[in-house]
Amino acid sequence: MIRLYALASLCLLIISGMLLLIMSIIGHEIVGGDMLAYSSRNPTRSGNVFLSDVQRNLRVNITHSHADNFQVTWSPDGESLAYASFESNMTSITITHSDGRIQQQVPVSGGLISPLIWLPDNRTLAYLTPTTDENNEFVTSIIWLLDIVSGEITPFTQLVETANVLDFSLSPSPDGRTMTLTSHRNDNADVMSIDMTTREMTLLTTDPGADGNAVWSPDGRFISFESWRDGNYELYIMNSDGTGRRQLTNNTQDDMTPQWSPDGETILFRSHRNSMFNLYLLEPDTGRVRQLTNDSVVQAHYNWSPDGRYIVYWEITQNQSRLALMSINDGVIRYLISDATETPLRPPAWRPQ
Repeated sequence: MIRLYALASLCLLIISGMLLLIMSIIGHEIVGGDMLAYSSRNPTRSGNVFLSDVQRNLRVNITHSHADNFQVTWSPDGESLAYASFESNMTSITITHSDGRIQQQVPVSGGLISPLIWLPDNRTLAYLTPTTDENNEFVTSIIWLLDIVSGEITPFTQLVETANVLDFSLSPSPDGRTMTLTSHRNDNADVMSIDMTTREMTLLTTDPGADGNAVWSPDGRFISFESWRDGNYELYIMNSDGTGRRQLTNNTQDDMTPQWSPDGETILFRSHRNSMFNLYLLEPDTGRVRQLTNDSVVQAHYNWSPDGRYIVYWEITQNQSRLALMSINDGVIRYLISDATETPLRPPAWRPQ
């Protein structure tokens, strides 16, 4: 009897400690985008979603499930989280409060072939699903919009007669009036834009080389993208309507995956210039490039802090991963997660200011 009482007391202490940790993270006032959300897959192959307090280097698992949870993203106002879950051959989208408490779960048919994207209205999620024929062969892809208030899901793009049309890499403009995507049609990938009101699609690039990973500048005036036009990937920039295309990098190795800084002054990208992918900063106005990392491990899945003072990224080796936080001003690196056996699934998402 005494042993049972002692065991019960120990369990209560452990549970109380976990609750205090969770409430410590949740109750902490978030200043300057100090909360991260990210998904990673553990050795048992299940993916979980974590909230991380950057200042105090604390984190909590908000999913704790056998499902594969991935593609976590914050709403523009920082009040909600969304992530996708895959379990028993079924895909769903989960919407939570900022502390991880579930608001709703919406089943999705057909699976996802792109990250979840919040539109600037704070109530709409965009995502892509594939369509297949009777032999389960890929036919085309459809963009869907999920209204998290009503729970209604509507197709934004319709089925097209041309087979093997693959759309991916959705990116809404800052004002929410337009969305860009990478569209693979006619055996080539190009950047297209969609008017969110008329749903009219406009081809922005037409080069024979593959174009993709288009991202908007914070002021909505420019679009940066990567292109395979000279035998490797380089970075380009164009006006929001596709005019004024200009090459930003010219290197014999791949320059890829641009991300604008919050002030629009620089672009963060990854490059294979030293036989290993490292991170660089580019000033689009001057062409000046600054190397940020110089490691023999892969730097991937990166993101800016909302105030532009930091970047967060994963260092990935064959056996482990480390989540790193770098100060842009002085290059000082602090590891939020060190020597983890987890596999990151997407870039960490900063809670918006």
